[in-house]
Amino acid sequence: MKNLILFILLFSTVNLAVAQKVKGSDTVLPLSQKLAEVFMKKNPGNRVTVTGGGSGIGISALVDGNTEIAMASRKIKFDERMKMQNAGKKVVEVILARVVLSVIENPKNKVTKLTREKMEDIFTGKIKN
Repeated sequence: MKNLILFILLFSTVNLAVAQKVKGSDTVLPLSQKLAEVFMKKNPGNRVTVTGGGSGIGISALVDGNTEIAMASRKIKFDERMKMQNAGKKVVEVILARVVLSVIENPKNKVTKLTREKMEDIFTGKIKN
């Protein structure tokens, strides 16, 4: 995976006065969900639904008109860009964040079998010790 997280926006259909759908990258999902919550608290008349499924799912949903915003943890592929162009849609890639994460474990640490899920729980505060 590249160290780039992207939001792929189709600006011609984004209208924040109605419910918005955001689909795509599971890598971007937790951050997007938090951002949607903050946005909806500040804008009570708006609704944002965020779902994962992968970068390709989000981009395909954008091409098909099933979402207004696609999340991707990679740059859009040439064939995906061509599908957008053929559908008459303009796509703009916006860098939301860069992924830079290194996990270094002290050899004296008694933790064993540290999984990605456990790491996520640690970094999101679900696991506190």
